[in-house]
This record gives sequence, C-alpha cells and structure tokens, in this order.
Amino acid sequence: MIEGFSELPISEDEALEIARKVLREKFGNMVGIESVRREGTVWKFKLISVYPRVLFDFTRSPPRPARIKLMRPIELGWIEVDGMSGEPKYPQRSVVINKIKSRLIEVQNTVEKALVKAESKKFSRIPFSEHRWTPILDIFSKLLLSENINLSELDKLSSDTKQKYLDYLQTLEELDLVVFEGDKYVSGDLLIEIEANNKPLSEKLADAMELFFKLGYDKLDKISEILGPHLKLTGSYYSMALQIGQLPRVSQKFFVKKINYFYTSTDRNEKLFKLDRYLIQLETVGLLKYAGFNGNNYWIGLEEVYNDILKEDEILEPIRELL
Repeated sequence: MIEGFSELPISEDEALEIARKVLREKFGNMVGIESVRREGTVWKFKLISVYPRVLFDFTRSPPRPARIKLMRPIELGWIEVDGMSGEPKYPQRSVVINKIKSRLIEVQNTVEKALVKAESKKFSRIPFSEHRWTPILDIFSKLLLSENINLSELDKLSSDTKQKYLDYLQTLEELDLVVFEGDKYVSGDLLIEIEANNKPLSEKLADAMELFFKLGYDKLDKISEILGPHLKLTGSYYSMALQIGQLPRVSQKFFVKKINYFYTSTDRNEKLFKLDRYLIQLETVGLLKYAGFNGNNYWIGLEEVYNDILKEDEILEPIRELL
C-alpha cells in the first residue's frame, strides 16, 4: 500500500492485475507498465512502449539470438483502475498505436536529418544515375556550364515540370545557393566558390550536391526525393542503432521490411528488386558495411558514421531522451 493513504477495497496488487489484463487483451506485448501512483481512490499505471531488438550471436552457425535489448521507451498514457469498483479506464488502442508510430517517425526523420548533414559528402558520391529523379542536378549542371537559368527556358517546359524546377530553385534560393536576378537565376556566393575550384566538372557537381545536403538537411522532403531508398535504408538502421546504443549486425530481411514499410505497392516491388544494388552502393560510399556470414547476407553500420551522427547535438536534441 502507498504510504499516506487509507486502504481501498481494491489493493495496489489487485489493481495491477486488472491493468495487466487490460494490457494482454487490448495492447498485446507492445505496451508495458513503468510505474504506479495513487490519486484519491484511483490507481494510475503509466504506460510505455516495449520495443525490443534481438541481438544475434554470430560466432555460432547458424547465428542464434543471444539477448534482447529494449529501445528507449515512449510514454503512452495511463491505465486508471477505480480503487472502489475495480473498473478500468484506458486509452484507445488506435491512439496508443498512433503515438508509437508518430514518435518512431519523429526519431527516423530526426536521425535522417543528422545523417544527411553529417555524411553529406558520402551521400553526394552515390552515382548520379541512381537517383530517382534529379532536377537539382539539372539545375547545378546548367549553372556550372551555362551560368544562369532564364525563366524563358522554364516557360518552354510543361507546367508540372516547370513547377518542379521552380520549387527546387526556391529551396536553393532559401539556402543562398542561387540568387534570382531580374528574369534569371544565377549562382550564389557559395556555389561560385565551387565553380572557381580547379576540379573536373563531375567533382564540382558532387561538391555542389554535398553543399546542398549539408545546408539543406532540414528540407527533408526535398532530400528524400533525391536520395530515396538510400536515405530510408540508412536512416532506419542508424535510428535503431542510436536507440539501442550499439551497431547491430542485421540480416537483409531488416531492409526488406523497411522497403515494405516505406513504399506502397505501386513501386515497392521495383525497390525490392533493386535492394541489392542500393546496399552495395551504400557500402561503396562508406555508409554501411557488408558482414556476410556462412553464405547469408548481413549488414552492419560504421562506427565513424554512428559517431558523426551523435555529434549533431542541435538536430538530435528533440529526441535526445530516446537515444
């Protein structure tokens, strides 16, 4: 019994059993009880997410589960048990699930921002032809060779295509990478510095992309349009790694599940077909490492990338308590 309160018909232990029954019947094993407190005649049990990751022992063949590590919990509300009648009150299952999903999405998005900023150089070295659609490369290429983009050129395009280029140009203008002068867009000072370098055009183009990622990490919608699955796959891995505090070795099924989660049926199958190539490209630029074992495909993150993300304190601050 909690000190300072008179006894109730429903004891704390009895209330806990009622709360656990609610958990089993309404929420399954994805929600747990962290603490209890009494308010008047009501027992209140704090709900948290239970989000386990299985870590494998790769010294055995085949690899076997070695231990389970819980990711940092998310607060989900309360189960209230009336101390007089034993009647429970609890949040709707859909509300709890949406809280978990929204918080995990927040973590994923935040880690993606930190990852893009910290590893802008590596992302910029992914082969251009592999980007899903790259209007920003068209813009940078034109500025490198033609020095400006005139509005009259954009007027010749279809209305949808023109708007896409204008959207990217506006984003680049917000980052001071381009400047609008009269009836045309020209390079901003930061881009002019890249143009002045004595490098091959392909390297200048990669440097321009690196600068865009580094400055524009907060423009996640635009970044995701460019990096597509490469960002989702690495973001998913390092989100998990940061939450459990280590770099786990994961099977390729981990990434298959992420493709199934992030993409709809219209392009999911194509992304799954290309998954092997995405992963090889991510290893090539130093964002993931192949760690095959006994003929099976496993992958692991890099300590350097993990530490670089952790250095982005300002970006990670909103989710710091979950890391």
